Amino acid sequence: MVVLAMKKCPFCAEEIQDAAIVCKHCGRDLPAAAQTPTAPSKKVSTGTGCLIIFLLLLGLGLLGRACGGGGSSTAVDAARELNTNAAQVCKQFVEKRLRAPATAKFQNIFDATVEGGAGDQQDQRTVTSYVDAQNGFGALIRSNYVCVVEHTTGNNFRLIDLKMDDQ
Repeated sequence: MVVLAMKKCPFCAEEIQDAAIVCKHCGRDLPAAAQTPTAPSKKVSTGTGCLIIFLLLLGLGLLGRACGGGGSSTAVDAARELNTNAAQVCKQFVEKRLRAPATAKFQNIFDATVEGGAGDQQDQRTVTSYVDAQNGFGALIRSNYVCVVEHTTGNNFRLIDLKMDDQ
């Protein structure tokens, strides 16, 4: 069912279609720009407008700072990326030692504890986390692990030590 928009004829006040150019009741030509009267718009004072713009800019500045746009150094970003890569590599080393790696559910790598990167051991990272995986009998077991890796080049790491609860 099609519903047509309707308006009132300005001359006879009968209802006619919005698209009509001649009133079917009184036969008069309708004005081309016949619009219904609207309530007068309220002006926003210049002071209020400036205040709104200022608050928006202030909010955007605070949002940018909260999202990390506040001058974070590239050294900190590089260390954070190295820690994330170390956690990911340790996950792969642990997966190779599991009896049923397809069943493995690892802790989120961003929640794993990654330590190191200071002093003489700048390239070493110690990752502490856990994995839930099936054992040889099919039971789901949580295994905590501590993995020590050394960053060599690019995204390459060398396994130094790996200790797991069940081994």
